[in-house]
Amino acid sequence: MRQERQRVFETNSSSTHSICIVKCNKSELVLPDKLTFRCGEFGWEWMRYSDMDTKASYLYTAILLLYSPTVIEDLKRQLYDWLAQDGIDADFEEPVKNKRYDYYENIDIDHVGETRDFVEAVIHSKTRLYRYLFSDKSFVLTGNDNEWDEDRNVDINVDYKHEEYYKSN
Repeated sequence: MRQERQRVFETNSSSTHSICIVKCNKSELVLPDKLTFRCGEFGWEWMRYSDMDTKASYLYTAILLLYSPTVIEDLKRQLYDWLAQDGIDADFEEPVKNKRYDYYENIDIDHVGETRDFVEAVIHSKTRLYRYLFSDKSFVLTGNDNEWDEDRNVDINVDYKHEEYYKSN
């Protein structure tokens, strides 16, 4: 839907996501024996995800939507190798490809292009990846700006050192 208000182009989509990555030492992280990267759907829902499975799903979904098949395979291999160095077995769910059209049926991040800075930061640093995945102080907040409620927002309000990434609209 397209609307013009006061000569400014706007859309009716207003999903917002904020990502907090704690700054901590590796000794503070809880490493699993196995991690499965699943396909996911992240949109306007008001949620806080701090469990490693959902954070892995968010990252993997963004990778699937942002990159070409060749780059995706290279990134999966890199993630697999990084995790294997610490004895973590990694598995990657295959997305369902629409047989008629060129898109995945079971994955979505609303306006995924705005996650690129976050994804690039995480896939280029094993330390950052681990802090994102393996600390419950790191989290993804999803929501929207259609309704304002003091208790429901995507502002990161924490009292520890961290990095922030924000995806609007």
